Amino acid sequence: MSSEDEAHEMVDATGTRRRLQALLANGHRAKDLVAALGVHTSCQRIIRSEKVSAVIRDSVTQLYGELENRVGPSDLARERYRGLGYLSPMWWDPDIIDDPDAEPAGIRVYSKIRVEDPQGVRRYRRVLVDVVTETRVERVARMHRLGLSVDQIAVRIGTRVRYVRRDLAELGVTHR
Repeated sequence: MSSEDEAHEMVDATGTRRRLQALLANGHRAKDLVAALGVHTSCQRIIRSEKVSAVIRDSVTQLYGELENRVGPSDLARERYRGLGYLSPMWWDPDIIDDPDAEPAGIRVYSKIRVEDPQGVRRYRRVLVDVVTETRVERVARMHRLGLSVDQIAVRIGTRVRYVRRDLAELGVTHR
């Protein structure tokens, strides 16, 4: 089989799907991901696929490696895709992300929050709450590495700002 044949070989899309969903759930915009991948298809089309080309799989894997620890620029994308049940990178162990039988490293917990739409109508919206199998200090450290502020970390993990500051102090980290 030539290298060109290998590039066009169709492979299981599980890992590719999970990686794209994780980047979207982390606030990266679909149009930016597609542009970075240099493909002529949409993220949703790739996500819905059962098989993808080896080229797309490898491109997504490389992009994921570059962006998995960076919070994307779009709060709207983060809210939208987490609301759809997409899991952020922290849910996936790199050793199992490609395994179709693997389960995420956490539990999906949904909560309802009250939001006001542009017309001033108040509604409840279902959102995914991050619940993972790591300690609060580990979560604080990880979110700090991702560049979140103390206030943002406190909101995300549902604790008080003073506890986040204390955890960062215990880690010897100066906070922003």
